[in-house]
Amino acid sequence: MEIIGYSERGVLSSLLYEIRYSQHNSQLLNEFLSLVSFPYEKDVHFDVNDVKILIEQSFSDFGDTNSLFLLKNNENKQCVC
Repeated sequence: MEIIGYSERGVLSSLLYEIRYSQHNSQLLNEFLSLVSFPYEKDVHFDVNDVKILIEQSFSDFGDTNSLFLLKNNENKQCVC
């Protein structure tokens, strides 16, 4: 798990770094992602093997996101904004 970026929002940074440095970071990350609801998908299962988390990245004309998760989930590459 790699975290890239800096957040002025302390809660977001604290949560992600707490997950990152936990002894059970994979389990916590999977549980955290399972709380996300996706409008066109039901029962999304996460078994993340690898993740890069970008915090408050600017994508120029595409906008700014609070966080972007680049996942390797069940051998599939996915992103969650």
